[in-house]
Amino acid sequence: MMKVFLFFGLMSMMMGVNGRMNKIRGSQKIIPREVELATQGKDKNGNDLNEGTPTLSGLTLGDVYDYVVGNTDGDGISPSNAACENREYVDVIVIGAGMAGVRAATTLQAADPNINYIVLESQNRVGGRMRSTTFGEPTNARTIEDGANWIIQMNNNPVLDKAIELGIVAHVNDYDNVAAYDEFGVPIPQATIMAENERFLEAWEEAIKEADNQWAPDHEQWDDQGVIALLAKNGWEIGEGQQGNLDFTTEWHYMDFEYAARDTSVRYFPYYFNTALHVNDMRGFEEVPQAMFRDDADMNKLRTSTRVNKINYDENVGFQGNNYRVMVNAEHTEPAVGEPTCTDYYAKRVISTVSAGVIANDLIEFNPPLEYPHVDYNPYYMTQYVKIFYQFDSQFWDDNELIRVVRDVDHRGHCHHWANMNGEGFYPDSNMIRCEIMTEAFDELKDPITEDLTNATLNMLLDPLRTAYGEANVPEPLQVYYPKLNKDRDFGYGAYANWKTGFTFKQYAHMYGGVDGVVDYCEHNGCNSMGDWTMILSGSHTCYDQAEFTHGAYFAGEKAANQVLRELGYTGVDESLSPCDIDWHWLS
Repeated sequence: MMKVFLFFGLMSMMMGVNGRMNKIRGSQKIIPREVELATQGKDKNGNDLNEGTPTLSGLTLGDVYDYVVGNTDGDGISPSNAACENREYVDVIVIGAGMAGVRAATTLQAADPNINYIVLESQNRVGGRMRSTTFGEPTNARTIEDGANWIIQMNNNPVLDKAIELGIVAHVNDYDNVAAYDEFGVPIPQATIMAENERFLEAWEEAIKEADNQWAPDHEQWDDQGVIALLAKNGWEIGEGQQGNLDFTTEWHYMDFEYAARDTSVRYFPYYFNTALHVNDMRGFEEVPQAMFRDDADMNKLRTSTRVNKINYDENVGFQGNNYRVMVNAEHTEPAVGEPTCTDYYAKRVISTVSAGVIANDLIEFNPPLEYPHVDYNPYYMTQYVKIFYQFDSQFWDDNELIRVVRDVDHRGHCHHWANMNGEGFYPDSNMIRCEIMTEAFDELKDPITEDLTNATLNMLLDPLRTAYGEANVPEPLQVYYPKLNKDRDFGYGAYANWKTGFTFKQYAHMYGGVDGVVDYCEHNGCNSMGDWTMILSGSHTCYDQAEFTHGAYFAGEKAANQVLRELGYTGVDESLSPCDIDWHWLS
């Protein structure tokens, strides 16, 4: 009887007034092994306390608790995977302070101002892949975007709402305002361009109708051959000669320019939105998530320059009456003198909002390894969307918003699509023009050793402008800049994620969870050995319906925070209402 009393007394004491030591599923209770051994009079390795006291039958409740605290590391139950001397204990860890991490933090804060959370961010700023920089001559510089650049105008877009509140300067893109030239520099009539676009969009609309057939209970049987094959099946063909050159340039505009790759999975097709707003604010697009965090989260919870190396999501560590299921090991990349270089953070739950590229490149070690490995289950890979900015002494190009130069197929994606940054609504009087190259073209053009675009390549990429305006009229640029996201660990070595052809919705559900009707609870990554969902894999790519948009990241963070709140026993939260999951009900 004494052992029974001691066990339940100790468990109640370690839970504390508001703590929840474990979640009970059926009749199973999660009991730290060290506590069980302590009630038997043994140390954490199963040895008797000492020769004279083989059991605890003569000790009081206070003696047992003092033993547990005093005979481990002073923090309660000894952390089995500790890597750092410095430790911190919280309810929830949020990894990443991009839009998803910011929204996760503000959702937690709104649900319970007393919940103890922290946000770990590898960069020295809030914003994630919404990152701004300054480009141009010192007397004529502008704030431009390394990463996310557009806000989508749609109903229920909190990113747009915040941008309006902040007075963020943005321009409505007019993709029909195009000056086009053929491969000989001869202007192409606007009517020809419009007719070509209409021909492509006819096939596009028919492809959409066929793609809709995958949204059914037998979705696993649907044959995903990629969007290009689906377009060809529905009437889109690349012709010969000059017509063919115009065809593939048009295809690039609708495919490569949107998906940052020549093809994509039909699972990821198509995007539905109305208007794209190009952010040109001198504060940078990053001002939006930074303002959200300042206004609706706790700045004291933010840990910048803190890079996560490992997530242990099957821990069972006791400290001051609480039970922690997660340990996150992180290094401090810019520690002050005398400050620790690493910290082990313990929590009841963790939300990871890192990009798909961080996971795909194994930049974080998961312990235990993911039950559904990313190689086999993660459909997302990072693409290269490379924005190259050129600044000249004066403008020599058309005033149209876009300049399109048709080239032969061997030069597909080699800067035949230009954005006039000098126009109204962008950066007037900046004398800037920008081209974009995507994944396959970048891989063709980059130096194989440095993985950079060399100065010679950056000069060669001006050739389409020389074709359109004459070589003598294209001077040497004053400044050239492109963000090297392909080498940026914090971005996941790319711009944004795309869905690989051949991966299914079920594989996605196993990878990330939260897809009711496709896989059951804990038939996905992130659950511990006791059947609790302790690690939520979030981020913009996990919001299927709005994947890799800034508002998709917002909704993904919100959904993940609500999932965690539910796991911690909060009532009145329902992540199933997330805008990320509008389409999933068609699959069940």
